Amino acid sequence: MVRIDVSRGGPRLRRFVRRARGSRLVAHRLERPLRKATLRWRVLPDFLMIGAAKAGTTSLHSYLLAHPDVRAASRKEVHFFDVRYERGPDWYRAQFPMARGPRRRWITGDASPYYLQHPLAPARAHALVPEARLVVLLRDPVERAFSHYRHERRFGETRSFAEMIEEERRVYADVEARLLAGRAEAVGEHRRTGLVARGRYAEQLERWLACYPRESLLVLDSDELFDRPAEAYERALAFLGLRPHSGVRFEAHNRGRPDDLDQGIREELTEHYREPNRRLYELLGTDFGWPA
Repeated sequence: MVRIDVSRGGPRLRRFVRRARGSRLVAHRLERPLRKATLRWRVLPDFLMIGAAKAGTTSLHSYLLAHPDVRAASRKEVHFFDVRYERGPDWYRAQFPMARGPRRRWITGDASPYYLQHPLAPARAHALVPEARLVVLLRDPVERAFSHYRHERRFGETRSFAEMIEEERRVYADVEARLLAGRAEAVGEHRRTGLVARGRYAEQLERWLACYPRESLLVLDSDELFDRPAEAYERALAFLGLRPHSGVRFEAHNRGRPDDLDQGIREELTEHYREPNRRLYELLGTDFGWPA
């Protein structure tokens, strides 16, 4: 966000800034009733980017929005099928663009990476958007877990990576059981304590594939996105039925390499993920090169 120092700008600049801020406040207050009033013309998402967190979803989402035939939702991460489900389908529809006629030539989507982990999200999504295309990015689970930990540190987490892993061992199964039982208040703890669980991709994808056919799912390796972004972008466009598009600036967003991960923890996690990785390779028929 650009901040303007108005203290030395004179009265005209100060009046201008006050009016601009007031206009934004008015626009914010009018947005909700405006979206509600135009609900009948709004569309539901054509695609869902369901995860994984810290695997490149922000980068791919920004590349897709650069395409002339893709329109943005009200926010990148709408988080309806996981965090805000109680707000109802009308609230969800209100987050997407309006279509002027039945034969629109653009698509829109929802990129909420917690959808992959949340055990109730697949059935909820299929009930509302059964024809949606699903895009998932997968990253080496050891790197993903530590990258996620460093993300939490930036937002105030004070525990060590080892301490967070130990807490997850103690509480995660119980937290997920409460979530499956309909205890919505467990969602915050579920998100906070799932650093390692989020990397067990096979069990999460199996839930989605129990609701959606395999051809509805595109799986991309985040290394491909980071190292050969044009190729990954081309695959995503073809999957979504979009025409080729050039001129995208392939800048990596939020990429981090866990070079300072403790070797002992790395070896422990590598062994932990060996069987889940093997199960993932069998499920998808793809070997990502992670230990299995």
